[in-house]
Amino acid sequence: MGKKTKSSKGKTKNSVHLVPCPTTLEDDRPPSVVEEKSPPHKKRRSTRQHSQLPPSSSSSSSEKKKKCTWEGSAQEIPEHLNSCQHVLVTCPHTGCDHEEECGDLPQHIIDCAKKISNTQPLIQYTELANLCACANLNAWRQLLCLVNCGDNIAKVYAMENYHQTGCFIWLRDDTTCKELGADLLPWLQSEAAKGTCEHALFGLGFYYENVKGNSDDSSPDDEREAVKWYTLAAEKGLAGAQNYLGYHYKHGIGVPADNDAALKWFNLSATQGNASGQNNLGFCYQAGGFGTPIDKTEAVKWYTLAAETGHPHAQYNLAYCYYAGDEGVPKDMATALRWFLPPAAHGDHRCQNMVGHMFLKGVGTAVNKSESLKWLTLAAENGNEEAQDTLGCCYRTGDGVAEDKVTAMKWFELAAANGYAASQNNLGHCYQAGEGTRVDNKKAARLYSLAANQMNIAGIVNLANCYMTGTGIPLDKAEGFQMMRFAAKRNCVPAQEKVARYYLNGDGTAIDEEESFKWFLLVAEKGKARAQEHVGNCYKRGCGVSKNKVEALKWYLRAATQGHAAAQNSAGECYYFGDGTPVDMREAVKWLTVAAEEGDDPIAQSNLGDCYLDGNGVAADEAKAVHFFSLAVENGECHYAQYAQERLDEINRRQYHTP
Repeated sequence: MGKKTKSSKGKTKNSVHLVPCPTTLEDDRPPSVVEEKSPPHKKRRSTRQHSQLPPSSSSSSSEKKKKCTWEGSAQEIPEHLNSCQHVLVTCPHTGCDHEEECGDLPQHIIDCAKKISNTQPLIQYTELANLCACANLNAWRQLLCLVNCGDNIAKVYAMENYHQTGCFIWLRDDTTCKELGADLLPWLQSEAAKGTCEHALFGLGFYYENVKGNSDDSSPDDEREAVKWYTLAAEKGLAGAQNYLGYHYKHGIGVPADNDAALKWFNLSATQGNASGQNNLGFCYQAGGFGTPIDKTEAVKWYTLAAETGHPHAQYNLAYCYYAGDEGVPKDMATALRWFLPPAAHGDHRCQNMVGHMFLKGVGTAVNKSESLKWLTLAAENGNEEAQDTLGCCYRTGDGVAEDKVTAMKWFELAAANGYAASQNNLGHCYQAGEGTRVDNKKAARLYSLAANQMNIAGIVNLANCYMTGTGIPLDKAEGFQMMRFAAKRNCVPAQEKVARYYLNGDGTAIDEEESFKWFLLVAEKGKARAQEHVGNCYKRGCGVSKNKVEALKWYLRAATQGHAAAQNSAGECYYFGDGTPVDMREAVKWLTVAAEEGDDPIAQSNLGDCYLDGNGVAADEAKAVHFFSLAVENGECHYAQYAQERLDEINRRQYHTP
């Protein structure tokens, strides 16, 4: 996954194009530490201390507490919590169902703790941390209340969650994470030295990896030190530490890579109900090679357990399993949509993009263009380049929204500026066609080049066309041919057909009829009618292949049934003259009529005129003959039109000399 940064409006932006594929193996950390390929962005310092909860209500304690009725976007929730006086949060102590306003709850927690025996477990910290990682907002409120009470273990998990936050990327705050780490360090070192508090052991490992490890005085020893403390916590049975340790063994961070050890720790974490461990174990089974064979059914089992607790990455991975379908996992688009929706609602731009596409195309649901536009816009505004490109296409063609070339260009520009190849190509088209801007062929060629450099096939084809015609760049047909052939070899059908014609006409290369036929046949076999008609011509004339009139008719008929007028006429001629088949005048007239009337083909119109004039395959009808000859004259600019005119003149002379 791509690295995300906080914008001035609190939204997220992703610098890497995300396609619908499973997220990489992760320990529910922020994208900045999950198999990144792009450099991390600098984050602005938060202007708000997230660990501070809303102030106490000024109303008397005897007044009835009111539920908050405020509604707003996910990005606005943190700011709202700073001022809301009505947010009710349940006390996190085991067995206590007391609800209190955020601002008053810390005092209740302190009072509640005094009433409970010290031998009784007060707070299920691991469960609370698990819920926070699963984007549970109420758990976050409880955790912050405990932080305000000075609870050091709560601070450990607040530090962790401010660094990763699952889907709540808008709550991510590395500054607060580091401040909590600095505040906790003496306690962590003291408790870890005793070796009795697994939370402190885990917290010290986290400190070395993500606080000191991300500071100016970090060193490779920090990773090894982190693994040491994670191991001690994991051996005491702490599920979160077991998951972290599995991640380090998987990626060889601070310890030699060991897939068997990674699988062991993920399994221990998952069986204790840790959602991140369940998600990572699911990935091991989905991808295979991590100490276990590929088992998609087992992967779905673990993804489902994690997804049902609200784990956003597991929900995405589970949705993708049903979206793609595979051995042991039937494709189920409706179920995929169901699991894409929760993380999308929490602001995950990957899922917003997928939901938008599914509503746009009617995948797993009925087509709903307005709903599609809503989700695609959310994803695009959150920096998803694929969604930006799709929105641009929607506005360019008026698909579900009023056509607006200028707005289309705006979305293409945003994605293209971040290096999204498809948008670079689409923006090039805007400049070449003058859509939303003035024509600028040089800019178009530069943008096609940027897309082509990323192996975008459409960009390669468009740049090849520029070289072939000298549009925006110097004419270079040899270069254009090589680029088009490169695209053709990568299964681009339009490029394959162009290469076939280049070989046929010697355009950018030497004439080679056999090579031309090979490429035309490749396109024809993919069902393209124009190529099928040309293959029929090659067999009929022996162009690049031995003459074979039976094969010629076969390919003419394939194209004819797709409505290709020239092929319909050629099929009619085959039946008329008995080429590759016995003479069959009725079948000949059938195909000539379709080509003449539906395809408006002048050659078929001229041929059909002959049939009606001479009574071949149809009752003689001079009026119909005149009708079709006249159409051929109007539509044709070839010798067939000249022939039709000669036939009309012949009819006129005959009528003139009739006694």
